[in-house]
Amino acid sequence: MNLWVLLYRSFEATGRLAELAPEEQFTLADGLPVLFLHDIEKPWRSLLVDGKPVRDADGSLAVHPELAGKPARKAFAECKLTEFGIEFSPRHRIGSLHAGRRRFAGRQEVRDRVKAL
Repeated sequence: MNLWVLLYRSFEATGRLAELAPEEQFTLADGLPVLFLHDIEKPWRSLLVDGKPVRDADGSLAVHPELAGKPARKAFAECKLTEFGIEFSPRHRIGSLHAGRRRFAGRQEVRDRVKAL
């Protein structure tokens, strides 16, 4: 959370937030729920056998086959959010495009994604 506050404050101090179109602007609070929930699928991502995690040859945790690709993880996360009754507003989703993803370099991409919301 502290890192998001520092990142947001740096966006403010450098004028990057002011550069965004009004419909793309977001608040510090808009990014916080996304920060906490952006990896909601992780507790289910690892492959378990008899309740124990399986390791790949390199020692890393094996990924459950149904969650191997980014689209599958995104769909699973959306299902979990719905199951738990969590709904992000458009401003939360805009904040998610910036929180931890360095999207300011690709402002046109952000604008395109905002229009899709």
